[in-house]
Amino acid sequence: MASGFGSWHCLVAFFFVLGIGSLSCRAAAASGPYNVSQLRNCNLYEGSWVYDDSYPLYDASNCPFISEGFDCQKNGRPDKDYLKYRWKPTGCDLPRFDGRDFLERQRGKKIMFVGDSLSNNMWQSLACMLHSAVPGSKYFLTEEGKLSNFSIPEYGISVMWLKNGFLVASVAEKIGKVLKLDTINQGNEWKGNDMLIFNTFHWWLHEGESRTWDYFRVGNKTVKDMDHMEAYGIALTTWAKWVDANIDPMKTQVFFQGAAAAHYFGKDWNEPGVRTCQGQTEPVKGSVYPGPTLPGDGIVEKVLSMMEKPAKLLDLTLLTQLRKDGHPSIFAGQGKAFDDCSHWCLAGVPDTWNELLNAVLLQMYSLVIFSFLQSYIRDTHGDFPLLDFPETLSKLKGRAWLPLLSRAWLPVLIQAQLPVLSQRRLRLQVLNQWRGHRLPFPVLQCQRRGLLHLPVPALQLQRQGLQHPVMNRMQLHNPIMDPNQPGMLCYQHTSDMF
Repeated sequence: MASGFGSWHCLVAFFFVLGIGSLSCRAAAASGPYNVSQLRNCNLYEGSWVYDDSYPLYDASNCPFISEGFDCQKNGRPDKDYLKYRWKPTGCDLPRFDGRDFLERQRGKKIMFVGDSLSNNMWQSLACMLHSAVPGSKYFLTEEGKLSNFSIPEYGISVMWLKNGFLVASVAEKIGKVLKLDTINQGNEWKGNDMLIFNTFHWWLHEGESRTWDYFRVGNKTVKDMDHMEAYGIALTTWAKWVDANIDPMKTQVFFQGAAAAHYFGKDWNEPGVRTCQGQTEPVKGSVYPGPTLPGDGIVEKVLSMMEKPAKLLDLTLLTQLRKDGHPSIFAGQGKAFDDCSHWCLAGVPDTWNELLNAVLLQMYSLVIFSFLQSYIRDTHGDFPLLDFPETLSKLKGRAWLPLLSRAWLPVLIQAQLPVLSQRRLRLQVLNQWRGHRLPFPVLQCQRRGLLHLPVPALQLQRQGLQHPVMNRMQLHNPIMDPNQPGMLCYQHTSDMF
C-alpha cells in the first residue's frame, strides 16, 4: 500500500468523506481505487474466473517456502496461463492483496493454519505473498514436529501451519490407529493465537490402503467402519464445541477453510473422455460447475450455524471446482506416473484463498462501521432509514460532532459504541478486529504508552460543552501534551471500555 495512512483509507472513508463523492480506498498500487463498501453485501463465493495479465501476485522462483510438490513451474509445467486468472465475484471485485497492508494490520499477531495438506497449500501461499511484499525483511522459517512457523520479526508476525488432518484425536493403540471422534488432543496448541484457520475434509474420503486409521470411536464404542460423512459430522461437532468452550472471540478470530475440489473424472466438467486433470490449461467457463456436489455437502454449514461463537466459513468449493487447470498433475516432482489432481500449484489458486481471507477481514470492518453508524444515529437523532453511506453522510452534515469523525477518532467511536451495536457477533469481534488495524502515528504512540489519544479539537469541543455520547462515556484525566507533536494529547483513562 502507498505511504501515509495506507489501509486506513479503506475503513475511515465512511466517516470523514464529507463531500458525497467516492467512498474508496487504494487496495494496491496496481489496482487503482477500490470501493470497500461494495464488500458489505457481496457474496464473495459466487462468481467466475477472469483472465488478468497482472497476475500472479508473486514469482514462485523468488519464494523459498514452496514445497516441491506445489512448485509446478520448477517441475517443468510448460504452460503459464493458469497463473493469470483472477476470481471475480458476481456482485463486486476482490481487493487486490497488498502484503504490506496485511502485515501492518496483523502486526504483532500469531496466525495459525490447522489442517491437512490443503491447509499447508494455503499457508505456503500466504508466506510467499507476505515475503514478496517485503523481500528485504529478515524472516525465519522453523519446523518442530508437526508445526511449521514462518515469521517476520520486523512486523512481529508469525504465520504457522500445524498439521492435523482430522482435527479430532488420532491415537495408536494395540488394535491399530483409532479416530476418537469425540476427543480433541491438540487444543492446547490452538490456544493463544490471534487468528485460527481450520481445515479438514480430504482425509475423510480415503478408502482402502489410503486410509490413515483403522477404527472409529465415540465414547466407549469402537467400530471398524461407519459412514465417513457421518463420522465427519461428529468430528466437526466435537471441534465446534471445543471452540465454543475455549476461544474468546475478543482475542481470537476463527475461520474454517472450506472443502477444495479435486479433478479426477472429466465427466464432472463435461469432458467424459478425459481422465484426471492432466493437460488442462484453462478453467471451466462461467459460474456454474456441471459436476456433482462434494460428499457431505452442507455438513460444515450446519455445524457452523449451531456454534455459539461461529467461525467464519471460507467457502472454496465452487471456485476450486471451476479450476480443473490449477493442479500439479504430473508436475508434482514425483515423475509422470504420479498424477496429483487434488493439491494446487503455487503460485496459483491458493493465492485467491488468501485474497478471500483478506477480503473477509475488510468485509467485517465495513459491517462494523455500518452497524456503528446505524446505532449512533439512532441513539442521537432517532430512527431513519440508513440506505447507503452517501445519504447517511448528507444527513450528518453540519452536526456539531462531525469534526470528530477523523482518523484519530475512529477507534474511539467504535469502541464507545460497542454496548449498542445491534449484532452480538460484531460486538464480540470489533475490538479484536480494530486492534489488528493500522493506526495513525499519534494514536500508535499513545497506545505504546498505555494511554488514549485525543485530537486537540476534540478537547476544545468538550470545553465548549459540545459533548456527545462518546465524550460522556470517557473517564479521562491527566492530559499529557507531547512537545514534539503539538497537535497530540495523550490521556490516562479509567474507563473499562478501552
